Amino acid sequence: MKNTTSFSLFVIFFLFTKLSICQNSFSNDSINKYSKDNKKNGIWIEYLDRDWNEVKPEEKNNAYFFRYVFYDNGFRVTSTLKPDKHKIKKDTLLDIPNKPIVLNGKYAFYYKNGTPFCTVEYSNGLESGKQYYFNTKGVLINEYFYDRKWENNPYTFFVKEYNNKGEVKSSGFYYKWTSGWAVYAVKE
Repeated sequence: MKNTTSFSLFVIFFLFTKLSICQNSFSNDSINKYSKDNKKNGIWIEYLDRDWNEVKPEEKNNAYFFRYVFYDNGFRVTSTLKPDKHKIKKDTLLDIPNKPIVLNGKYAFYYKNGTPFCTVEYSNGLESGKQYYFNTKGVLINEYFYDRKWENNPYTFFVKEYNNKGEVKSSGFYYKWTSGWAVYAVKE
């Protein structure tokens, strides 16, 4: 009975893992496409080095990670997080170049003085959950809520901007309207 229970739990875990991995998978014919104006459009794979700097696709053998980003006729809709000189910290970082892994989990970046710069969350290569950005004194300045969508559009998210006193300065959904992609203020 014990072996049957263990085997059943293994099968459930295996199926759950496979389903969660496949949940955000995209067909190859829908990735890295150009619009009729020859601009990036739709879902694109972005390869990153160990410090999260973008790696050109032809140099992906130097990549450690990859994530999915969304373009709308050349305009990058998803986060433009580029850590620059900020240090990444993740307990389970793997150092395997030439075998990039999809970003999954929570990641934190710090200023040189040790103060948090931002924390980000990814699920199967897509930004998810919440992202927090701080100034050099550790005061929260921006929050991104990737689980809050404008009219169920998967490439929209909610943003809050704070002043130096920690009060909400502005908030709204980031989505495309008649004047283009921007944060449109809404009452909460």
